[in-house]
Amino acid sequence: MSTRTCGTILIACVLAISTPVDGQQSITLEQLLPPSAPAFVLLGIEPSSVQRPETPKALTATVLSLVGDREALPKNIALEVTPFWLTPRPRFSFDDFYMNGRGVSETLRLTMLRSAAVSLATSPRLAGKDTVGTSLAVGARVLLWPGRPSALLRDLRSRASTVLGRCSVLGTPEQIDDCQKAFTDSIRKNLDPVGFVLQVSFGGGAGFPGDTVERGRFQRAGVWLSPSYRVSGEIEVIGVARWLRENPAPTDDANTNLWDGGARLRWKPSPLLALSAEAIGRLGRGGPAAARSTSRFGGLVEFRAADGFYLFYAFGKDFAAAAVDRSRLVSSIGLNLGFGTKPVISLR
Repeated sequence: MSTRTCGTILIACVLAISTPVDGQQSITLEQLLPPSAPAFVLLGIEPSSVQRPETPKALTATVLSLVGDREALPKNIALEVTPFWLTPRPRFSFDDFYMNGRGVSETLRLTMLRSAAVSLATSPRLAGKDTVGTSLAVGARVLLWPGRPSALLRDLRSRASTVLGRCSVLGTPEQIDDCQKAFTDSIRKNLDPVGFVLQVSFGGGAGFPGDTVERGRFQRAGVWLSPSYRVSGEIEVIGVARWLRENPAPTDDANTNLWDGGARLRWKPSPLLALSAEAIGRLGRGGPAAARSTSRFGGLVEFRAADGFYLFYAFGKDFAAAAVDRSRLVSSIGLNLGFGTKPVISLR
């Protein structure tokens, strides 16, 4: 798939999605988005190996430029769709978003329904000894446990009816709007759930040497868990436990099973900026059937440049390639674009 083709698909998807929906008695989710879809992980080009569990928007597009790319235009593209948020959900309430007094089964059902997302990614890079062609991957992720609202958020929510009622009797429409917006903005800034959050991701990918369909072959499949514990609105510890199944070519010297485990520390000093540091160990790097190990560590900077427009930069040391003693450099810069109807939570 060429860069021009990917760009055409992206533009078509943007035009097909409706405009954002918001209301005075509701709040929209405008949190920092995760910088990589699960499909990127299956291509082995993820900016971060430890994904943050989060509710994505209706449509998210990620374009990624890697170290060594010779062209100015990024060639690695991912699209992620969350079906639940493709249409407005005016009946979706505050209590539907968290584990807030519901039983385990009902919490699990609602959380999976509103968070299930499917991603498709393409990259001109191939695994193994192939040097020319395209890789494609399909991934999915879903939240299993949503966390709970913070004490501050519960207090703001309990006062919502009273405060918004006072706003509604002010003099001019402008004063009413300003009053309501100030209060809903204070809620939006504290929407992140705290406590334990859990996400599961899975998918698979294939490579097409020489961009030939007949030469295409399965490259990698995997499944992984991303547990997270959020101490506050600023500090979060995220883990990963992942199994990847490789399908090396007969001429490649690589393991068929990879086991990853690691953690990421994320600090969000402001609503616009998030900084992360991560370290991951991998069992199974290269060699016929030998259980060899390698590691990855690095940093990630996420910046919200505008509503629905996010920049990120990742740097550090990557996993060593199969049968290669030297590790690759992690250096990637990309854009994450959110389109379509924003997730909306009613304050009722």
